[in-house]
Amino acid sequence: MSVDIPQNTLSLTFKSTIRIGDVFLKCFDGISHPKFFIITGISQDRVTVCSVFINSKIHPSLFNKPILLNAQILLKKDSNSFLSHDSYANCSHTFILDLTLLAEDIANKKCKVIGTLNYDDITSVRRAIIDTGLLSHDTEKTFFNDLLH
Repeated sequence: MSVDIPQNTLSLTFKSTIRIGDVFLKCFDGISHPKFFIITGISQDRVTVCSVFINSKIHPSLFNKPILLNAQILLKKDSNSFLSHDSYANCSHTFILDLTLLAEDIANKKCKVIGTLNYDDITSVRRAIIDTGLLSHDTEKTFFNDLLH
């Protein structure tokens, strides 16, 4: 006997398991390989999260853009066991994910949990996102209200 559980209930249950600093591996449209991404903020009133990609290297186009270059946070392999080498969190480019779709991707094996960023790194990543000044005030309040003074 199967039981139909409303999608909203599944989404809220999934949301309750997600933590800031969780790292996932997922295929994204327009990107030729799966990408690591970090949950950097969780909305309280919606079923969405704010995320950033992890890259192996800093893109050369950022070297002459100080604000964007300063938003590349080094993630050491020694501090994050899921990494195979030192990498960078690109805090200059955030994106919003709907947790309902993320849960579906996990169920369909299009996305998987990889690990959790260490405390110091997730703190640095979240602070760097705010410090870029690239987010709207509403987005900051939605995902990073705990960092705002």
